[in-house]
Amino acid sequence: MQILGTITFKNSTSRSKAALLINEPDQETGTLYLAVQDGGVPYAVEIAHVSAPMAGADRRFTLTDGNVLHFPTDTIPDELAPYLPPSASRWHIMHKFEQVSPKGMLVVLLLIVGILYGFRLSIEPAGDFAARLISPKHEQIIGETTLAQLDLLLFNSSMLEKETKQRLEERFEALLALQTGNNSTIKLVFRSAPTIGPNAFALPGNIIVLLDEMVEFADDDDLITAILAHEIAHVTKRHAMRYITRSALLTTGAAVIFGADDSVLEELASIGGGLVLAKFSRAFELEADEQGAEDMRRLGLDPQKISILFDKIESECNGNCDGGSYFSSHPSFAERRSNLDRY
Repeated sequence: MQILGTITFKNSTSRSKAALLINEPDQETGTLYLAVQDGGVPYAVEIAHVSAPMAGADRRFTLTDGNVLHFPTDTIPDELAPYLPPSASRWHIMHKFEQVSPKGMLVVLLLIVGILYGFRLSIEPAGDFAARLISPKHEQIIGETTLAQLDLLLFNSSMLEKETKQRLEERFEALLALQTGNNSTIKLVFRSAPTIGPNAFALPGNIIVLLDEMVEFADDDDLITAILAHEIAHVTKRHAMRYITRSALLTTGAAVIFGADDSVLEELASIGGGLVLAKFSRAFELEADEQGAEDMRRLGLDPQKISILFDKIESECNGNCDGGSYFSSHPSFAERRSNLDRY
């Protein structure tokens, strides 16, 4: 069987006549060959990607060598189906949608929106359930691997004085004593990262990173204690691991819907997924604020102390970094202050 079309070679705009060959005489069964006009002997090829004939364009088959085949036909012969990637069927469905009447398209779009909304609602419980299935040992491996990568790419050794570290570690131990369950594995590590600036991180595997720049910026042991209480809350509530599993669920969903090889669509899906996860991250921040404030109160310290950090950040950037936008992973300072008012 011969499927006639044209070919555009990689890094070229000129076309030549070509044909895909299936089950031709002397051709090995189960192989797909390409014959190009004036191109010599036919040779075996594999199809990496298929684009549907949207808006009247030719159907395009991108080969693994980067060359692109063009076929004016709107149908795919059954004999060719075994050689196509999974994305071919999804692009074919999209092409069929293009031919639906406006009223029918509205029904299809409403159906898609309903499915996506249901998927969005399932991310939180499904992701959290998946996080519970990950053992502490594997979570620790994830955290230690992440820290090793950050040490390689961003972090420097801490330059804080030994006395300062010891003083903050005592505050950290006092916070750990308030936690229920076995939290002895939670560890505090000191690092420096001038390119990042003042910050603290809660990594999977019970690891909290405190940067020298944050200690210098806060310049207040009680404020650092409030920051550590906030990060401990992230750890005890497994926010990092839950965020990772929710993100993985979104990525997997995008791959199932669009196909893992449809990189552009998957990238767009990941952008939309980022907006959904930003909401989840904001919820995590508020939850950590609440738990941190409660721990500060139990230590006899100001439960709203972390709001001083918000004031310092706002003063540094003239009120232009309040956060809380739709794209932000953190709530606004105003929302966080309001949430802390109960304490």
